Amino acid sequence: MARLSLALYLLVLGLPAYLPSLLSQDLIAILQRHAYAEIAVSRLLERVTHHEVTIDETVGALESASTGTQRAQAACYIVSTVFPGKVLADDDPDYEDEFQFNWSKTCWLRPACIFRPSDAVEVAVFQKVIKLTASRFAIRGGGHNPNPGFGSVDSSGVLVDMKGFGTLKVEGDRSLQVGAGQTWESVYDFIERDGKSVIGGRHGTVGVGGFLLGGGMPFFGGLYGLAADNVKNFQVGLYLSFGKIVTSDSRIVNANPSEHQDLFRALKGGGANFETHPLIQAQYAVYAYYAADYEYLLNATVNVQKAMEYDSKIGFFLNVQPTAIVAGLLYAEHTAQPPEVFTEFFKADSLIAAVVPTTNGTIRTLVPELDTVGQDAGPASRALSAQSTRVDYELYLDVHRQYTERLRDSRLATPSATLSYTIQPVSSYMVRAGRERGGNAMGLDEIAQTWWACLIEWYNEADTATSHTNVGLFGDNIASLAASGREGNLLLPFQFMNDAGARQEVLRSYGETNLTALRKVAGTYDKTGTFQRLQHAGFLLR
Repeated sequence: MARLSLALYLLVLGLPAYLPSLLSQDLIAILQRHAYAEIAVSRLLERVTHHEVTIDETVGALESASTGTQRAQAACYIVSTVFPGKVLADDDPDYEDEFQFNWSKTCWLRPACIFRPSDAVEVAVFQKVIKLTASRFAIRGGGHNPNPGFGSVDSSGVLVDMKGFGTLKVEGDRSLQVGAGQTWESVYDFIERDGKSVIGGRHGTVGVGGFLLGGGMPFFGGLYGLAADNVKNFQVGLYLSFGKIVTSDSRIVNANPSEHQDLFRALKGGGANFETHPLIQAQYAVYAYYAADYEYLLNATVNVQKAMEYDSKIGFFLNVQPTAIVAGLLYAEHTAQPPEVFTEFFKADSLIAAVVPTTNGTIRTLVPELDTVGQDAGPASRALSAQSTRVDYELYLDVHRQYTERLRDSRLATPSATLSYTIQPVSSYMVRAGRERGGNAMGLDEIAQTWWACLIEWYNEADTATSHTNVGLFGDNIASLAASGREGNLLLPFQFMNDAGARQEVLRSYGETNLTALRKVAGTYDKTGTFQRLQHAGFLLR
């Protein structure tokens, strides 16, 4: 199929040929608009001109009754004609490895083809092809989102892989320019050579693009806010629909505090050039404890969260698993002795092991340590659920007891699955730091809070349905327990996009004012609703 003229193939199916638009002329107009960019544009113009009849016939062979697969195949054929060597079909030797690149097996879908652009002009051309073929598409950065269809698509769509956007350079004003195809391990390694830090992800293999569009939880949020709050400008190729940004009509724009400010704010958690900071010295340790000591450990967690309201250098997380509880004890300063705030964790009788001993390092040295701690046992399927609440010890106890009951519930038995949850503290410092940097689209309350990340991982396909149900219900349980807390309603509406499940209404959780603003921005930059209609899945306004 990949080697056959698709226009001829569709005509053999008996689909009537008609030309709703001369796509070739639209592509030529886009390329001429950006002819200043590189000599490569002139080569593209030559290819489109040479193949314009075939391109237009391929679109013309489609009709309203064409299936999603037929439309995706048409888009694949046109894009491979314009960009030879940048499209993988299912008979290409690299295709299997590429569609299985995603972190979770739930996203191992088989797209009609995989397109690998490397500059904004290529994205603009692709956008026009998608629009006129009405093909679905999905966008993949690091491939870490486990929700099916968010960074993956089946044969009814085209998968756009962003790894070709690999820019890493420091601009004259000391801002860091990062391509959407980069991962955080590469970013940290690069920027620390220059004696600087950026506010980014906690796992090295996580991609830059999706992490930023969700807001991005850093190690030390109290210092500078969320990762998205430290973006100075969204540039070429961060994502198809975003920020220099390719809009639905294939225009390329910048979004920053001076240009397209509405889009800039929307992208900071609604969906780059980073502000750099002095090198962050980090002292860190990761300790594992017996799960039976949960009451002591949860109380110690609350005490750390209280201290975070007075010390912006504290970083912390608590990961709860069926047999063990793992605490990340982080401080943004090298000290001769571990910070007193973590004393309860160092003295706990339930300590199993110092998985990572107390170390004075940097974020660059911390990230691989955490990646090793969470090393996968093999390809697994995964699903998420996210909630946010106020900080409350009694609530934490209720949540953990609900968790242990769920593990014992035979109706939710999944032999190959592991259900876990992580307490992610958010201090008022972090919210305030984001507001001081221009604010974002997420509508966060300036109070101490907890972002709960519920995760289930399974290896047997027979456990799929029950696993999705299990993690979704557990997230709902947290919300229910918080809403009826002993100290009143402790539930917060916000749901953290980076940890949310596909069925959650994340954008609605930002509040009606922010949701209205996001809709207005979408209407401005995507007048025909291309991204809402054709993007395969995601936390979309539709």
